Amino acid sequence: MMESVTCSSAEMTDGDLKTFGSSGHQILIELPERNSIHRIVIHQTNIEDLILYTGASKSQGDWRKVAKIKDNRQTTFEIRQAIVTDRIRMRIDGTMDDVRIAPEYVANASGLYKVNVRRGKSFAHEIELYEFKDKMSSEEKAQSDGETLF
Repeated sequence: MMESVTCSSAEMTDGDLKTFGSSGHQILIELPERNSIHRIVIHQTNIEDLILYTGASKSQGDWRKVAKIKDNRQTTFEIRQAIVTDRIRMRIDGTMDDVRIAPEYVANASGLYKVNVRRGKSFAHEIELYEFKDKMSSEEKAQSDGETLF
Protein backbone atom coordinates (compact mmCIF):
# COMPACT_ATOMS: atom_id res chain seq x y z
CA MET A 1 0.00 0.00 0.00
CA MET A 2 3.04 2.30 0.35
CA GLU A 3 3.51 4.56 -2.66
CA SER A 4 6.30 3.74 -5.10
CA VAL A 5 6.50 0.06 -4.08
CA THR A 6 6.81 -2.11 -7.18
CA CYS A 7 6.30 -5.84 -7.49
CA SER A 8 6.86 -8.22 -10.39
CA SER A 9 3.11 -8.85 -10.14
CA ALA A 10 1.21 -5.73 -9.03
CA GLU A 11 -1.80 -7.79 -7.88
CA MET A 12 0.32 -9.29 -5.08
CA THR A 13 0.76 -5.89 -3.41
CA ASP A 14 -2.49 -4.08 -4.28
CA GLY A 15 -4.12 -4.52 -0.84
CA ASP A 16 -6.99 -6.62 -2.23
CA LEU A 17 -7.23 -10.29 -1.14
CA LYS A 18 -9.69 -10.97 -3.99
CA THR A 19 -7.05 -10.44 -6.68
CA PHE A 20 -4.07 -12.72 -7.20
CA GLY A 21 -0.87 -12.45 -9.13
CA SER A 22 1.73 -14.73 -10.61
CA SER A 23 5.21 -13.91 -11.85
CA GLY A 24 6.68 -17.24 -12.77
CA HIS A 25 9.04 -18.72 -10.23
CA GLN A 26 10.43 -15.46 -8.89
CA ILE A 27 8.86 -12.52 -7.09
CA LEU A 28 10.72 -9.20 -6.97
CA ILE A 29 9.61 -6.36 -4.68
CA GLU A 30 11.33 -2.96 -4.75
CA LEU A 31 10.79 -0.32 -2.06
CA PRO A 32 11.39 3.42 -2.58
CA GLU A 33 14.00 3.48 0.22
CA ARG A 34 15.77 1.14 2.66
CA ASN A 35 13.46 -0.05 5.43
CA SER A 36 13.82 -2.23 8.49
CA ILE A 37 11.45 -5.14 7.83
CA HIS A 38 10.75 -7.79 10.46
CA ARG A 39 7.84 -9.77 9.02
CA ILE A 40 6.59 -10.83 5.60
CA VAL A 41 3.11 -12.38 5.26
CA ILE A 42 2.11 -14.22 2.09
CA HIS A 43 -1.68 -14.67 1.79
CA GLN A 44 -3.56 -17.42 -0.03
CA THR A 45 -0.76 -18.96 -2.01
CA ASN A 46 0.28 -22.33 -3.36
CA ILE A 47 3.99 -21.82 -2.56
CA GLU A 48 5.64 -24.76 -0.77
CA ASP A 49 9.36 -24.00 -1.09
CA LEU A 50 11.03 -20.63 -1.45
CA ILE A 51 14.28 -18.85 -0.78
CA LEU A 52 14.14 -15.22 0.38
CA TYR A 53 16.91 -12.86 -0.73
CA THR A 54 17.51 -9.19 0.04
CA GLY A 55 19.29 -6.76 -2.22
CA ALA A 56 22.63 -5.64 -0.86
CA SER A 57 23.30 -2.96 -3.47
CA LYS A 58 21.10 -1.76 -6.35
CA SER A 59 24.09 -0.63 -8.36
CA GLN A 60 25.84 -4.02 -8.21
CA GLY A 61 22.78 -6.29 -8.18
CA ASP A 62 24.10 -8.24 -5.17
CA TRP A 63 21.68 -10.56 -3.37
CA ARG A 64 21.99 -12.08 0.10
CA LYS A 65 20.08 -15.22 1.11
CA VAL A 66 18.23 -14.58 4.40
CA ALA A 67 15.60 -17.31 4.78
CA LYS A 68 14.42 -20.59 3.33
CA ILE A 69 10.95 -22.14 3.53
CA LYS A 70 10.69 -25.87 2.85
CA ASP A 71 7.56 -28.08 2.67
CA ASN A 72 5.07 -25.34 3.57
CA ARG A 73 1.51 -26.72 3.64
CA GLN A 74 -0.34 -23.55 4.71
CA THR A 75 -2.07 -21.26 2.22
CA THR A 76 -1.16 -18.22 4.34
CA PHE A 77 2.21 -18.12 6.08
CA GLU A 78 4.72 -15.64 7.41
CA ILE A 79 8.46 -15.21 7.47
CA ARG A 80 9.83 -13.52 10.58
CA GLN A 81 13.27 -12.21 9.72
CA ALA A 82 14.88 -8.87 10.62
CA ILE A 83 16.25 -7.29 7.44
CA VAL A 84 17.17 -3.81 6.26
CA THR A 85 16.78 -3.48 2.52
CA ASP A 86 15.07 -1.77 -0.39
CA ARG A 87 14.74 -4.94 -2.51
CA ILE A 88 13.35 -8.40 -1.82
CA ARG A 89 13.50 -11.40 -4.12
CA MET A 90 11.69 -14.69 -3.55
CA ARG A 91 12.78 -17.65 -5.64
CA ILE A 92 10.01 -20.25 -5.72
CA ASP A 93 11.34 -23.80 -5.86
CA GLY A 94 8.07 -25.68 -5.40
CA THR A 95 4.30 -25.24 -5.39
CA MET A 96 1.37 -27.33 -4.19
CA ASP A 97 0.43 -27.71 -7.86
CA ASP A 98 3.71 -29.38 -8.91
CA VAL A 99 3.19 -32.89 -10.31
CA ARG A 100 5.72 -35.72 -10.13
CA ILE A 101 6.08 -37.35 -13.52
CA ALA A 102 7.96 -40.25 -15.02
CA PRO A 103 11.52 -39.10 -15.77
CA GLU A 104 11.94 -37.42 -19.13
CA TYR A 105 15.12 -36.12 -20.68
CA VAL A 106 15.18 -32.60 -22.04
CA ALA A 107 17.91 -31.03 -24.17
CA ASN A 108 19.24 -27.53 -23.65
CA ALA A 109 22.42 -25.67 -24.66
CA SER A 110 24.54 -27.49 -22.05
CA GLY A 111 23.28 -30.99 -22.88
CA LEU A 112 20.60 -33.34 -21.57
CA TYR A 113 19.01 -33.15 -18.14
CA LYS A 114 16.39 -35.26 -16.38
CA VAL A 115 13.03 -33.78 -15.38
CA ASN A 116 11.00 -35.51 -12.61
CA VAL A 117 8.52 -32.71 -11.79
CA ARG A 118 6.16 -30.68 -13.93
CA ARG A 119 6.17 -27.29 -12.22
CA GLY A 120 2.85 -25.70 -11.29
CA LYS A 121 2.18 -21.99 -11.71
CA SER A 122 2.94 -20.16 -8.46
CA PHE A 123 0.55 -17.47 -7.22
CA ALA A 124 -0.24 -15.30 -4.19
CA HIS A 125 -3.26 -13.15 -3.39
CA GLU A 126 -1.29 -10.67 -1.28
CA ILE A 127 2.19 -10.08 0.13
CA GLU A 128 2.53 -7.81 3.16
CA LEU A 129 5.78 -6.35 4.52
CA TYR A 130 5.92 -4.99 8.07
CA GLU A 131 8.40 -2.61 9.65
CA PHE A 132 8.67 -1.19 13.17
CA LYS A 133 7.55 2.40 13.66
CA ASP A 134 10.16 4.69 15.22
CA LYS A 135 7.89 6.89 17.37
CA MET A 136 4.28 6.17 18.30
CA SER A 137 1.70 7.50 20.65
CA SER A 138 0.29 5.07 23.23
CA GLU A 139 -2.98 4.94 21.25
CA GLU A 140 -1.12 3.94 18.06
CA LYS A 141 0.78 1.23 19.98
CA ALA A 142 -2.43 -0.28 21.25
CA GLN A 143 -3.89 -0.39 17.72
CA SER A 144 -0.89 -1.67 15.74
CA ASP A 145 1.42 -3.53 18.12
CA GLY A 146 4.25 -1.28 16.88
CA GLU A 147 4.11 -2.34 13.22
CA THR A 148 3.65 -0.51 9.96
CA LEU A 149 2.18 -2.31 6.96
CA PHE A 150 3.60 -1.37 3.53
